[in-house]
Amino acid sequence: MSITTFSVDVTAQATYPATAQIIVPYQTRTLAFFAQNSLRDAFFSFDGVNDAVHVDATNSSAGVSVSQHILRVWARRGAAGAGNTVQVIVED
Repeated sequence: MSITTFSVDVTAQATYPATAQIIVPYQTRTLAFFAQNSLRDAFFSFDGVNDAVHVDATNSSAGVSVSQHILRVWARRGAAGAGNTVQVIVED
């Protein structure tokens, strides 16, 4: 079993970038998504277009876990702010 943690600064990401910020070197079994620092909410996509996960720290949901086989993850912030970091933990 492999567990890998990725942290991405999404301060400048109001939309998804052209290239995935997270590329997982193995097929995932479980992914956990977290908003860190002062980030109020964040969105994650598995195709760079559609929102797949929304982490809303204002609703006591600062973390979300999903069981899917994913190799690429895009991230963007929901609300503007400074020091906006997201964390994704993946397990094979």
